[in-house]
Amino acid sequence: PRGRATFEEFGRQWFRADTIAGQLRDAASFPEFDATAVAAMEEELRLRLEDAMFGDDADLLALYDTPHGYVNDALAAIYGVDAPGSASLTPFEFAEGTDRGGLFTTAAFATASSRAAETSPVQRAVYVREVALCDPPPPPPPNIPSIEPGEGESVQDAFQRHIDQGGSCAACHLALDPIGFGLERYDSIGRLRTSYADGSPVRTEGTIHVDDEEHAFGGGVELGSLVAGSAQAESCAVTHAWRWAMGRDEDDADACGRAVARDRFAASGHDFAELVLGVVASDTFRYRRIDP
Repeated sequence: PRGRATFEEFGRQWFRADTIAGQLRDAASFPEFDATAVAAMEEELRLRLEDAMFGDDADLLALYDTPHGYVNDALAAIYGVDAPGSASLTPFEFAEGTDRGGLFTTAAFATASSRAAETSPVQRAVYVREVALCDPPPPPPPNIPSIEPGEGESVQDAFQRHIDQGGSCAACHLALDPIGFGLERYDSIGRLRTSYADGSPVRTEGTIHVDDEEHAFGGGVELGSLVAGSAQAESCAVTHAWRWAMGRDEDDADACGRAVARDRFAASGHDFAELVLGVVASDTFRYRRIDP
């Protein structure tokens, strides 16, 4: 039990669960969002991580694309499914074709990667690249102007204007915005939508660069499938576990140990226990250099 508590905390930090609490939403625009819903979002993420780490036939990367989730009455209202009549979360299988099933379709992800009133394609893209793919964008330049829609502009129009203006921001936005646009069908608490508050349609298609290839996707289910099947996400899981165990970022001297851990993780079908064993069995974990 103590070991599981440690790994739960690892998962919370990896997937930024702590950013859900303290989020604010306008009650008139988001009547489903309250303290009960926030607690349910955190608990659903915890249960999904527990399944991916310790469940029968556990596959850590299945977190990104499994149709198996959890709902209670609060989350059912957000997901648009029948309420189970309970405040406790119960297992739920999301039907094919419902744009649900996997981390990037959850209320936890949508809330953690959004602003108070509206979604942020950039924040969602940064989350995907940093958390799932270990491919962070470069830090933004100083004094970035706020990207707010002007009169008659949709949110996506405003981002496109920002790109068209060129300058130091354009290159990063060209890499980030298409990821976030592919997730715009989920609002800032995870409800499905087809238009913004002003009536303009949301974009439903996006692109992402994974495993040195550009891939098109539409929604969190397709994105989750791309990520779950990628070598990049496999390597990223090892990277997060390595950093957690060592208490620092990796360096060149770690390359051999990380490669062995990754091979063990891959051969096991992404069994979390094998990932842990691969890390702690490495020379890097078991030995330390003594300076002369």
